[in-house]
Amino acid sequence: MGRPKNVKHRVAIQLVLTFTVILSIITLLSSFSKHTVLQQKQEHSQGRVYLQEKVPTFFLHGWNGSYKSETSMVSAAIDAGVTKWVLRVDVDGNGEARLLNDIPVDATNPLIEVSFLDNTNSDYQRCASWFKSAILAVRKHYIFNEYNVVAHSMGNMVLMNYLKDYSGDSSLPRLRKQVDLAGNFNGIIGWDDEPHQMKFQKDGSPLPQTSEFTNILPLRSSYPYHQVDILNVYGDIGDGSQSDGNVTNASSKALHYIVVDRAKSYKELLIRGNEGQHSNLHESNQVCIAIIQFIWGKQ
Repeated sequence: MGRPKNVKHRVAIQLVLTFTVILSIITLLSSFSKHTVLQQKQEHSQGRVYLQEKVPTFFLHGWNGSYKSETSMVSAAIDAGVTKWVLRVDVDGNGEARLLNDIPVDATNPLIEVSFLDNTNSDYQRCASWFKSAILAVRKHYIFNEYNVVAHSMGNMVLMNYLKDYSGDSSLPRLRKQVDLAGNFNGIIGWDDEPHQMKFQKDGSPLPQTSEFTNILPLRSSYPYHQVDILNVYGDIGDGSQSDGNVTNASSKALHYIVVDRAKSYKELLIRGNEGQHSNLHESNQVCIAIIQFIWGKQ
């Protein structure tokens, strides 16, 4: 009777040993997996998956906005490991630019938050001169030859007027990448545009054309040639207006007619639903991800 008990005892021991081995293997695999994930996160946080260059990215807010309009996009880039450097610049109504902090001279991918203190001024050409002041103020402390821009709403027209007035100045840095959010290139709803009013002709030109749009038409022949990659982002809130609530998609897409023969590349991104609402575009996770990949992603 003792022999069967001994056999059962040996079987039990073998089962325990087998279970222990399996548990050890699972633990090792789990540890390896965690290490791999941690390593990926560390590499991500160190910016290894992104371009690392001395090229600043300027953020231009819209009407009645400030650097706070840019916070979500800036924070997303920092959290993704693109950079850890942010510089704030205020420009007053006289065009005087003031840096509110400093960044190292060798900072990579710094993010420049521009605030126009007279933030309800819709004189785009004047605002363009303010943007020039911001660029020059930054360059006094941080040397760069190229830059990127992320603009929202009115900020897009500020950029386009800046390019119209100053892109021929070889002493200024060169625009590399341009992200347009909710661009009111050919009008604003309730002001000089209405849903479904604008139509595109066979040659791609929009009709009717606002005075602000005709003012930047010279860029069809002077926009930096094969130099700038463009991402044009606009929203459709889904109420049938084909707009973000403030700007029609047609107004935003009118940019294509201006740059089609000049831009290095041109892409459009439509954001639908609540994230596509005019002000929500600069808070949208979809938009933040798209911006990060477009500007800093390694191709």
